[in-house]
Amino acid sequence: MVRRLTLRAVAVFWLPLAAMWVMMGLQQPVMAAIIARLPEPKVSLAAFGIAFSLAILVESPVIMLLTAATALAGHPVAYRRLLRFTHVLAWGLGFLHLLVALPPVFAFLVGGFIGAPSEVIAPAQLAFLLMLPWTPAIAYRRLWDGLLIRHNHPNLVSVGTGLRLIVIFGLALVGLVWGKVSGAYVGAVALSVGVIVSAFASYLFARYAVFPDRFDLSPTDPLPEPARSWRALWNFYVPLAMTSVIALAGQPLLNMGLSRAAAPLSSLAIWPVLMGLTFLIRSMCIAYQEVAIALLKDEQSYGVLQRFTLLLMAGTTALFVLVVFTPLADVWFRRISGLSPDLAHMARLPAMLLAPAPALTAWQSWQRSRLVLQNRTTIISQAVGVNVIVLILVMLLGVTLTTWPGAVVAATAYTAALAFEDLYLALRLASPLSTTQPA
Repeated sequence: MVRRLTLRAVAVFWLPLAAMWVMMGLQQPVMAAIIARLPEPKVSLAAFGIAFSLAILVESPVIMLLTAATALAGHPVAYRRLLRFTHVLAWGLGFLHLLVALPPVFAFLVGGFIGAPSEVIAPAQLAFLLMLPWTPAIAYRRLWDGLLIRHNHPNLVSVGTGLRLIVIFGLALVGLVWGKVSGAYVGAVALSVGVIVSAFASYLFARYAVFPDRFDLSPTDPLPEPARSWRALWNFYVPLAMTSVIALAGQPLLNMGLSRAAAPLSSLAIWPVLMGLTFLIRSMCIAYQEVAIALLKDEQSYGVLQRFTLLLMAGTTALFVLVVFTPLADVWFRRISGLSPDLAHMARLPAMLLAPAPALTAWQSWQRSRLVLQNRTTIISQAVGVNVIVLILVMLLGVTLTTWPGAVVAATAYTAALAFEDLYLALRLASPLSTTQPA
């Protein structure tokens, strides 16, 4: 896209993708703020948090379709193979979602394994069932968004996400005005309809922006090695998918710790708000992974991208600190998120413990991008395994050895797990520079 990469060029490419992730990051805090203003807010917030975390876990194998399409879909054969692969993932995982939503299965997982309070199980189960379209819609959206990024249309990705948020927030506001439906159900319906709209928008953008330019002509990019056979694609993608599966398995584990530590219902209620704020700022760093995959070509681009990584780490950390260590924290937790004074006060300490998360995420994205380009995706899934092991250990120690509220234990575990994942990635990167695409 550019012969000599500059910081400005990286920023121009990154900004639409960062906007996309920030917009997605807004959906959780906005939904939490609306749910907090609907009937039975504490139970509804806890139920929505559990339903959302389980939906994300079922969805997890499709998340890396964005990375796979960005890395591989420069050739029509590779794209068509990825599309067929997406069909299998989308509908297979949709069926799994339906199985988990069955009342006996859900009650066993949430009541027995996670140990959620009994009053949360029934509303969480219905909210989870209402999110049935979530995984198939996101699978296709991420495939087509990756295709758009690969072919230099990141701006269209953010437009599709904007349409998604307009639908989600519009439906949520209708529920708020009506005021008679549980917030957990309002949130689930809004999210489901929103992702369907965004998937359709991504398809239209890919159909009219990419296909006429590249796919009706002779391909200019060579067919990448991971797309030359089903086995090669499987070997490339499964470690990436496992990365998401293992990482998002941590969400129910966190809920389990929240349910078993001190102040379980209050901790479960504030945790979606904390994760919403954290993800909102981390999202700008998550977006950087596809940027680096698309732009890393040689030693000169490596130096520019590494400098941009450091700037991103510093900027997002400063923003997070500004919010949680100043009076803005009260504005965020009480006025924006709608938490009661006691819940807002309780959220302050775990929010402070989450402050390193943005910088750790930016460095993680930079390291992962280099491993993807080196076709060493197994290391990424191993690093996430380290993340989950640390998460479990810290949660267990916190629950058994301290009387801390569950949210404090969970925030400590979350930050420590990110730090150890980054350390593992740094140790496993064999060389300081990758200049090759997946071959």
